Amino acid sequence: MAAEVHDKPNIKVPNKHIIPAENILVNKELGQGEFGVVQQGVWTDEDERIQVQPNIVRSENENGPL
Repeated sequence: MAAEVHDKPNIKVPNKHIIPAENILVNKELGQGEFGVVQQGVWTDEDERIQVQPNIVRSENENGPL
């Protein structure tokens, strides 16, 4: 029986932010990994301030540090 070959899924990510970047105040970097950086920040939405952890995902073309 032949082994199944699974190709990498062709996932398209929209070129939009889920939360507009200008609504997030980044306080510090929490860590880095193979796929990008996780930060700690605050999202201000009207009168509400919410703690968030924005992720900056490294593209396939980026090999160096973020």
